[in-house]
Amino acid sequence: MRRIRQLRQFLDDNAMHTLIRALILSRLDYCNSLYAGCTISTLHRLQRVQDAAARLLCGASPRAHARPLLQQLHLLPVASRIQYKLCVLMFDIYHGTAPSYMLELRKR
Repeated sequence: MRRIRQLRQFLDDNAMHTLIRALILSRLDYCNSLYAGCTISTLHRLQRVQDAAARLLCGASPRAHARPLLQQLHLLPVASRIQYKLCVLMFDIYHGTAPSYMLELRKR
């Protein structure tokens, strides 16, 4: 994230948004359903990364409160993103649109 912050002056807002989504937020979302049931301290660390990314995107100071920035960017907090991912997965399984290996588990 430090390197991206150094590039901030050379990129427009759209390019910065794409870069943050591709390099940081995608890593927070990848297999985030595995974080369900993890400790609060682990979730707090992940939330700090997301908060720093939101501050960087909005050009806010490092001490600015991140909740309004996340709302402005239409981003859910990490714990809510995990819960959302699990709900979508269960919806897909229930309606038969999930991958076949998951649908086989439903039959058991």
